[in-house]
Amino acid sequence: LPLHENPAEFFVHRLKEGDKQKKMGVNQEQEQQKTMNPPSRPEWASSARDFVIVWLNGVRHEVKVSPGTTTLRFLRLMGLTGSKLGCGEGGCGACTIVVLTKEDNAIQVSSVNACLTPMCSLDGCGLLTVEGLVGTSREPHAVQQRLADFFGSQCGFCTPGIVMALYAIIQNGQRPGTKSFDGNLCRCTGYRPILDAAQSMMAKTTTTLSSTTSLGEDIEDLHRSCTATKVRAYPTIPKDEVILPESVASRRFDALAIFAAEEGNAWYRPTTMRELLELKATHPQAKIVSGNTEIGIETKFKHRRYPVLVSLAALPELRRISFHETTFLVVGGAATLTSLLAYCEEKKKTTGASILAVAQMLEWFASTQIRNVATLAGNVATASPISDMNPLLVSLGATLELRSLRGGPRVVDVRDFFTAYRTVDLRPDEIIAKIHIPLKAQRLAFVSPFKQAKRREDDISIVTSGMFVELQPSSSTTKKNTNGHSDDNSDDNTGSSSKKEEWLVRDCGIAFGGVAPTTIAAKKTMAHLLGKVWSLETVEAAATTLRKETALEANVPGGMAEYRQTLCLSFLRKFFVQVSLDLATRRTKDEPAAPPIDARDASAADTFLNCDKPDTSGSQRWPKFTHLPLEPNLEPNSSPSRKNKKKNTTSSRRAPVGEPVPHRSALVQVTGEAVYADDVLPKSTDDVSHAALVLTTVAKGTVRHVDATDALQMKGVLGFYSAKDVKGSNKIGAVVHDEEIFVTGRVTAAGQPLALVVATSQEVALEAARLVKVDYADLHEQAVMTIDDAIRADSFMGAYHELSCGKSFDDAVAGEDVVIVEDTVYVGAQEHFYLECNSTVCFPLEEGGMRVVSSTQNPSKTQTFVASALGVPAAKVSCSAKRLGGGFGGKETRSVFLAAAVAVAADALKRPIKLTVDRDVDMAITGTRHPFKGVYKVAANRDDGRIVAADVWLYANGGYSLDLSQAVMDRALFHVENAYKIANLTVRGRICKTATASNTAFRGFGGPQGMFVCESFMSHVADALGLPEHQVRRRNLYAVGEKTHYGQTLEKQINLPGLWEACVEGCDFEARRGEVDRYNAAHKWRKRGLAIVPVKFGIAFTAKLLNQGGALVHCYTDGSVLVSHGGVEMGQGLHTKVQQCVAQAFGIDLAKVHVEETATDKVANSSPSAASMSTDLYAMAALDACRQILERLEPLRRRRRREEEEEEDESK
Repeated sequence: LPLHENPAEFFVHRLKEGDKQKKMGVNQEQEQQKTMNPPSRPEWASSARDFVIVWLNGVRHEVKVSPGTTTLRFLRLMGLTGSKLGCGEGGCGACTIVVLTKEDNAIQVSSVNACLTPMCSLDGCGLLTVEGLVGTSREPHAVQQRLADFFGSQCGFCTPGIVMALYAIIQNGQRPGTKSFDGNLCRCTGYRPILDAAQSMMAKTTTTLSSTTSLGEDIEDLHRSCTATKVRAYPTIPKDEVILPESVASRRFDALAIFAAEEGNAWYRPTTMRELLELKATHPQAKIVSGNTEIGIETKFKHRRYPVLVSLAALPELRRISFHETTFLVVGGAATLTSLLAYCEEKKKTTGASILAVAQMLEWFASTQIRNVATLAGNVATASPISDMNPLLVSLGATLELRSLRGGPRVVDVRDFFTAYRTVDLRPDEIIAKIHIPLKAQRLAFVSPFKQAKRREDDISIVTSGMFVELQPSSSTTKKNTNGHSDDNSDDNTGSSSKKEEWLVRDCGIAFGGVAPTTIAAKKTMAHLLGKVWSLETVEAAATTLRKETALEANVPGGMAEYRQTLCLSFLRKFFVQVSLDLATRRTKDEPAAPPIDARDASAADTFLNCDKPDTSGSQRWPKFTHLPLEPNLEPNSSPSRKNKKKNTTSSRRAPVGEPVPHRSALVQVTGEAVYADDVLPKSTDDVSHAALVLTTVAKGTVRHVDATDALQMKGVLGFYSAKDVKGSNKIGAVVHDEEIFVTGRVTAAGQPLALVVATSQEVALEAARLVKVDYADLHEQAVMTIDDAIRADSFMGAYHELSCGKSFDDAVAGEDVVIVEDTVYVGAQEHFYLECNSTVCFPLEEGGMRVVSSTQNPSKTQTFVASALGVPAAKVSCSAKRLGGGFGGKETRSVFLAAAVAVAADALKRPIKLTVDRDVDMAITGTRHPFKGVYKVAANRDDGRIVAADVWLYANGGYSLDLSQAVMDRALFHVENAYKIANLTVRGRICKTATASNTAFRGFGGPQGMFVCESFMSHVADALGLPEHQVRRRNLYAVGEKTHYGQTLEKQINLPGLWEACVEGCDFEARRGEVDRYNAAHKWRKRGLAIVPVKFGIAFTAKLLNQGGALVHCYTDGSVLVSHGGVEMGQGLHTKVQQCVAQAFGIDLAKVHVEETATDKVANSSPSAASMSTDLYAMAALDACRQILERLEPLRRRRRREEEEEEDESK
């Protein structure tokens, strides 16, 4: 897709494709699987165990589970909700747990993704969850306490997974760093406090993750609260003595046969190779399972069913890794990637070039959690066209040893194994028993892996490659090689002794992933190189062949055709530089010189695969300039008594406000006790039903008929609910009611809710929802998908807004000596990716009331629309939000219609109902940051670069409904000049109506898009004038007292030039700029940059009526205080800051203040927690409540002070 378009279109496409496949019968095999009889059982299965034995948090459990049950599902049904469902595909790490296994009489500690790991695969293992780390005295584990102490938890949803990943790192004696967390995402912290905490747990080194510099003392070191001082002060955390009883560990090699009659599937764990091969012969479609990292995704997101799953865990011979003489590395089909990486790391300095290359690629292959369970054989068998390892195996000439009952092993070259997209030369009854990787141990053999992805850690590749070349001096071409054959590959073999000695390509292998439906060998390029002189000229000529060999159509799946092809050429050039530099160190003094590499070219040899990633570092410093603080008076209403008088210092006056107080929920977050919406009623025994959405699958059309017959006939389905079940209003919308809770007629985007299916479990509800048949009409209508489509079709919504100041563009530039620049820029969409997907639980109450627990930033809006849907007064509905696992604006409005839909079903069934949407559904239906198009014409003075005039058009892709797009566009209009005074400015904005998910609030709320357009034309102006960008920016900054184009005067506290100069001085900008220039002059291919960019951002809701907050403060006779307020805690520390303000106001200890969950029956009519205003609103509301209470208490306090003074006088 074009980068500026909405990524949700991918999900629209996937929904449409799935619907199309059903109509075309492509899923016929799956339908047959659903109706097939349970698989026949092998003879040995009758005596095999049919239950799973695990050691869970120190307790032995014998459980019967379905082969399809994931460990995460099992844990949560047990009530262990610390492990979270973030993405469901092993990408975020929120579900990370630790698995204990016994290998060679030693206990192995491995972090794994519980969302993918089948519970059956953990038979005979120990399981440790975040709850299990807490001691019997309920004291947090040292890892948990340390993360809390270092402020490593904000929203807390990812925290349990990070705790378990850290625990595994410590138990394995690894060094923590960003690479250690390659399987864990955090959306809030920016990782710095997590990395600081991790560093403090290990033996201290001379470097720390956060350090002071000569430019000033770290702001956090002044409080002794974080960074270098704190890291050094904390003791190292020792390893635990982990226990895995032999009664559990020994069962890992038992035969296992588990059947699920209702699901019609089975799980087998054979104990001999013959049993395994007999299973494959009897059940050719059986799937081999090791890490379940591919099958788990296929079953969850592609809804595939596999009647027979086979585990290789009890076959040690398939987990072996060894050398075959001195020629091959032999990798067993069940050997994990972690074990292979460890083996290669140990051997890479003493064996062939292949081992180092394999280690380099595996280090950045997927994540630690995936590598701990996944296998190389499994990766090869899945035949992903963007596999990291397959191109390397192809380039090395690796082979596969395939086994079946038919006879001896069949050997297949990896380069011939991939026959079509996701199709391999593996017969139904065969398994991959071993992989043979040539070592390439020759002195003049060179091997390099290449990978380009959008980030290093745990990301799918754009293009991958493996390259191998063996060189020989031209003088040896007529000599016999080790096999006794003539090795004359030269073009000109005259035998002349005067011929210049050169290096020739004796053998080579080049392969790519990401440029074809399969991994491909660049055979023509290889043929071009073979026997040629190893030189830049040869490689450049080969690049011409490679360009043709990897040519891609402009509309190739995945897009970026030119970029991907360029990467292939870049990898070849980098390989030439790498080999030539390496050759210069390997050659003997009697051999030819290596091809010369200019010093400016040498950096081309560096990739993130062969270079260490530097540790993260950073510092914060107190400003060196004075400013006027804008802060409220936090003093209590009266002075302290004589008995408690203290020196009036800043810290005593304001404490605990401004102090580095840990997040009030930190300890419950690190221990897994923190409750989120999906953690409400999690157990299998809880009285709660589960809902799943039925969504539209076309971008434009009309719903003709909805048939839920098949869904309602499924066992466990309790009901089907659509618009006809809405007692009140089906209309909904953030500002304008232009949406429906359930679509009734016109479909304006794929992913709109049509109905809700309710069942006894989430799995049943989801499967039933997929069985609902929807018949559409009017599918011939062309859907408007992009901003440019909308402009052509005149498809707009909302109001046209225009802001201007000064003269028109033409009048302003008339007679002026200016340069004029014009261009069009696009700002792409951005997914919110809050770690916690939208979740709602609705509890029906008497007299038609409803209690709603929702992961929403907007409880009051949720209350309003639930009441509207039920046709009851708002007073009968309450909505509460304990905490959110992130929001970022995405839960301000798009969570509301989900709560309304669930409430309709809960009211009809008269029982609690929970809806937690999966990640793919959440991303498909909730919208993103608004994509923008900016068209600008800007004039600047030729002499000094000052902007004379600007004329700007802004277009926003609003999606299918208005939502908050009008306010987003307004804020973009307010920020289109960013921090610069443009005396003559006209900016206009239109909102495009498209057939995509309705886009919504996102941090910055239109401001970043407007500023992006501004900074684009500032860079354009600088380029046109030939001036440094930072000079143009500095010359155009607002001065104190100047007025913006929307009429606001910048007060004296807003001193942008002063801020700029302080930043330039504080960061030593000019010196660092000089370093960058010198580096760039010395390096041809690798460049560095340094920029300084101002930001002026308006805080508050643009709708002024929303800038209000409420708080309810209760004082109890024991001196404790309970606070309720209208703001929602989502990681920003709002409750903690309110707690600090209340404690300071009353002059009591922080521990005496408790902030209750946000609820509409405590504080009514609250504004959404958004616009960077929550702390200002709700802390001040609480402070106002405290002052009122203090005022009422003042007579009592005066009397008490008099009594104290009298007692003090009498004692004298």
